[in-house]
Amino acid sequence: MMSEDPKGTVHSFEIEGGANEDAGSMDNVRINDDAGNTLPSVEEARQTIPHKRVAPPAKKNRVFCFAFMGLIIVALVVAIVVLALDLKDANNRAAIQSHKETLMSFLLEKEISTGASLRLPYSPQSQALSYLAEEQASNGMSYLYDEMALNEQKIIERYALAVLFFALNDNGDWNPDYSFLTPKDYCSWKKRVYTINNRGQVVYRDTGVSLCNGEGHVTELILGRTTSDCLESLLVFFLLLYLLAHASIVREVPYEIRHLTQLQSLQLTANDISGDFPSGILNLPNLKILALGNNKFKGTIPIGLGDLTQLSALVLSNNSFEGNVPTSLAQLSALTNLQLFGNSLSGNLNQLLTNLDYLKYLDVQGNSLTGSLDWLNRMNLLEHLDVSDNQITGQIPGSLVNHPTLILADIHGNSLTGTLPVPTGTNAVLQLLIMNGNKVGGTVPGEIASLFKLAVLDISFNEFTGQLPDMNLLRQLQFLVTSENSFSPQPMPDLHGFTELKYLTMKGNKISGTIPDWIGGLTALTWLDLDANLLTGTIPSQIGKISKLDTLLLNRNDLNGTLPAEMAGLLELKNVLIDGNDLTGDTTVLCDKIEKFEYFISDCKSTDEEPEQISCRCCTKCCATGDVGCSDFEWSVELGLSGKYLTRDSDFNMTDAGADFSKLYDDNP
Repeated sequence: MMSEDPKGTVHSFEIEGGANEDAGSMDNVRINDDAGNTLPSVEEARQTIPHKRVAPPAKKNRVFCFAFMGLIIVALVVAIVVLALDLKDANNRAAIQSHKETLMSFLLEKEISTGASLRLPYSPQSQALSYLAEEQASNGMSYLYDEMALNEQKIIERYALAVLFFALNDNGDWNPDYSFLTPKDYCSWKKRVYTINNRGQVVYRDTGVSLCNGEGHVTELILGRTTSDCLESLLVFFLLLYLLAHASIVREVPYEIRHLTQLQSLQLTANDISGDFPSGILNLPNLKILALGNNKFKGTIPIGLGDLTQLSALVLSNNSFEGNVPTSLAQLSALTNLQLFGNSLSGNLNQLLTNLDYLKYLDVQGNSLTGSLDWLNRMNLLEHLDVSDNQITGQIPGSLVNHPTLILADIHGNSLTGTLPVPTGTNAVLQLLIMNGNKVGGTVPGEIASLFKLAVLDISFNEFTGQLPDMNLLRQLQFLVTSENSFSPQPMPDLHGFTELKYLTMKGNKISGTIPDWIGGLTALTWLDLDANLLTGTIPSQIGKISKLDTLLLNRNDLNGTLPAEMAGLLELKNVLIDGNDLTGDTTVLCDKIEKFEYFISDCKSTDEEPEQISCRCCTKCCATGDVGCSDFEWSVELGLSGKYLTRDSDFNMTDAGADFSKLYDDNP
């Protein structure tokens, strides 16, 4: 067949296939051009084109619709949830606001707090109000709020405790420690603390809201600021630094505390509280124990404190109270424990103690109190007496050394005169007699040996004369201090067998003769001070047996000879003064064994007239021979001995007597 295209080109084509094939089908038609080339048939061309499966339009539309409808459903659900939460939150806010208004009206009606304090943002009162309202809105403690008329006092106490929490607990450690502000009865806001008493028994006491009465009202409150570990302490430290940089932190006991009307024991020791004496406390007529020690209170002690006549323990120690101690405190005739130490108080001690005949524990150390010790004769129950560092005058009454119950007597740092009374009979009670820094004279009575329970005897810096008596019976002594008196020359008193003696100082006592060999038997000794005496001879080799010795003061004597090689065994030495003698030797071995001395002073200085007597490369100062005043400036010791062996605790139980002296008291007053 021939065909002609529009341009006049002629093409020929033929149909391949048999005669029986459908003539109307063009699938197998092959076209030949004039050049004889055969083009592919329609069927062959169709097979060479890749096939693409296309979803039917109806199926694609259904998938899209389902996805779109799912998104709409999810969006609707989210919107409903958000709306529900918003509605719930709005309802909750409305409920809280309603409860706040109701509670505020209640608190104002009962004159619990002022309107100004309740409305002031972030005040302890407003925070406590919010806490109660939120607790009520969450149905916590519902039984309490549903019957407000029946639970008025408990709601008031819960509010007062919450105010106290927000006023004193800015770093939040009360909550984990005492479970404060948890949705349960406040009588369970407590923590049990285990300790070991002086008998070695494991005892416990509850802290926080530690005690309620049978009607569920607070009767004992023991709160303190504590941290559980080093990390928490650091976090609190940096938090406080931040707060100090941005605000003035003032912790004061809120006036609302007066509404804990059944309170019998209030102990807020070491809470960093400042301000004047909390006036709200004066409205707690049932109070028996009040401990506010180790805080930052200032101002005067109020006269009204004398109206709390049920008080048996009053601890205001280590604060900044000043002015006269009010004589109204003499009305507290039930007191057994009075602690005012560490303040700047004045007044007459005799007037203060007029009616306090039942005292067992009296500590007014470090004030400016005047008066005498005459009142001691009528206090037959006293066990602990500390009137040190005041302005007490007069003579020491005989009852001081003949008292039937007195365990500790610390009267140092006053202006007492007269003589040391003579003990009559055997005293198996007195364990500490500290009277240094007075003007007591005469001879030390030999009968002092009858105080055979003494663990501490300090008569230093007085005006005693004569000679030291035989103290061979005082075998329980741990501290013996007789320095700086006006004794006559005598050999060193016999202390052979004093195996518990830890601290011995006889500076300036005119001790003559040689250092006895039995000195090596004082194996518990850590401090030996024989400075400024008349000792002669050599240092005995037995001194090397005192392995715990950390301070050795033999300076300003007439000792001679070579330093004993046994001194190299005293590996605990920190302070050594041997200058002002005629000693020789080499300290190389000692210097090699001890890394560093705090003080090591010897005659290791050479001059044109005298060569060095001692070779000492580790000495902190070298003195020249004959220069007896060389170490005066470098070595100035403020003994303050009572502070060395007795650690005072500001808590009312006063159990801690330091590591060097066993505890004298149980956990309760």
